[in-house]
Amino acid sequence: MNQLRQALINTTAARHSRQWTADLIISEPDQFEALLHYCFSKDELISHRACWVLEFVCHRRLEWVLPEMDLLIMGIQGMTSCEKQCESCLRPLAKIYELVSEKYAQNDANFVDQITPEHTRNIVEHCFDWLIGNHKVATKAYAMQTLFHLRNTQPWISDQLKQILLAQRKEHSAAYQARSKNILLKLSKENFSN
Repeated sequence: MNQLRQALINTTAARHSRQWTADLIISEPDQFEALLHYCFSKDELISHRACWVLEFVCHRRLEWVLPEMDLLIMGIQGMTSCEKQCESCLRPLAKIYELVSEKYAQNDANFVDQITPEHTRNIVEHCFDWLIGNHKVATKAYAMQTLFHLRNTQPWISDQLKQILLAQRKEHSAAYQARSKNILLKLSKENFSN
């Protein structure tokens, strides 16, 4: 783990740096669980860097997160009192939720078999918290997309998501408004076809 810790310390926000460290993890899969632990450690020097790298790893090896869903969800749950450093962690973690939920919504057998109803409930709860909380636009955008993907897991999600997006759409940036408009359009098409 010391080699991984040093690699994380040396990781910068530059894309090539995050990718280099992700490639290291991909070449040594046994380091994946350690990476997850670093994401949720109290070590402010590396926790946000570990989250950046985790996102890059998940873009290429998303299935690796499945056996670690409990750890991922519990770790995110522990980030309830979000400080500035924590916000740097939430954006990539929200993106990972979006990637997982997309596979789940596509009925990917691995994801449907291993994502439990309790997992989806926790993910939904986190995403609604991020959507209504004081978080950056990227975190909110990933959260709304995740909620859209998981809307069929609980009957009330679509209505609640629609209500929040309509109430908040004028309060946020053009990027937020564009994403929410797209999701609202999809939700209204579903309601029209039902």
